[in-house]
Amino acid sequence: IDTSDEVATRSVANYDFELSIVNESSNEQIVKQTLPAISVPQTYTYPGELTDGRYKVTVFAVDDSTTPGESKSETFKIDTTGPAAPELGAVPSALTNVKEFKFTWKAVQDSLSSIAKYEVGMTNADQAEEITTVASDSALEYKWTYVKDGEVIFKVRGVDDATEDGNAGEWTIYKFTVDTS
Repeated sequence: IDTSDEVATRSVANYDFELSIVNESSNEQIVKQTLPAISVPQTYTYPGELTDGRYKVTVFAVDDSTTPGESKSETFKIDTTGPAAPELGAVPSALTNVKEFKFTWKAVQDSLSSIAKYEVGMTNADQAEEITTVASDSALEYKWTYVKDGEVIFKVRGVDDATEDGNAGEWTIYKFTVDTS
């Protein structure tokens, strides 16, 4: 929060800043502190570690007569965890002779961020794992064909938009066997 505008409008010799940080998710006040206005602008570093949640920081100046100035607030969120693992819908039988598959899953939620995408992984026999991205606003399905006989591993997870790369959730894994003989 830029405090320089507040100070410029005050014509008093002495003042302090009142700082408040509230976790809006739990309505818990994390910080309530008076900071001497030695220099403007000021920086405050929280000495601990904030947990995931939405926070609101409020600052206002208080003059010698304890009259508060206009407050300024900013909100921010901390989101370090990915969404829950998706629940699978349609999947192939545990043992199948079919070589075309359609997997579906239910949309996942994240308590602090939106879902940016889903990542889908497939492995079959001696093939290397193939990871594909499925947009979060598309159908929640993945189709795969031309599988070799043997064990197949399908996995899917949600990724939120909390950061540039997002927070990836836990994989949901489904194993089945293809036998066309």
